[in-house]
Amino acid sequence: MSHLSRFEAKARARDDQGDYWWELRPCAYYPEFEKEKVVWQRITREPTFCLVDSGIYILDSMAFFVSDQYLKYEMAVLNSSTILYYTNKVVHQYGFTGFRLANQYVEVMPIPLITPQNQPLVAQIEAFVDEILARKRGNPNADTRDLERAIDDIVYRLYDLSPDEIRLVEGG
Repeated sequence: MSHLSRFEAKARARDDQGDYWWELRPCAYYPEFEKEKVVWQRITREPTFCLVDSGIYILDSMAFFVSDQYLKYEMAVLNSSTILYYTNKVVHQYGFTGFRLANQYVEVMPIPLITPQNQPLVAQIEAFVDEILARKRGNPNADTRDLERAIDDIVYRLYDLSPDEIRLVEGG
């Protein structure tokens, strides 16, 4: 019997195993890895959130969240200038070299709740995200700054920022 076989036999004999022989306890969230998700690097120079199709797995240096709806909206807000400004003020920084963007920071980022009143703005953001994704699929280097700027403008409205606050966010 090989070493691996003995280990596997011991793991299978445990009382607290999950659904698979390698689990030391059950894991209810395995299906989450299969879903479409928003992902980001935990250690990063600049926060960047990406939409990843279902069935694609990520590295352990990354984090992710899933949602039944509005992933494109959430990703767009997280990539906005407003959240970048917030991140610079709140998230743990490594000097001037980057951020430690742990889940504890992302989980509490103030993404505006979706209401019947702002639903048209949310739909507009998601349409812009669809257009960005379409352009990038055709050409990964496509210039989408116009759409990103349009998303920023809508996000400012969602947060009800004044012109002075917008200048502050934009560094002016």
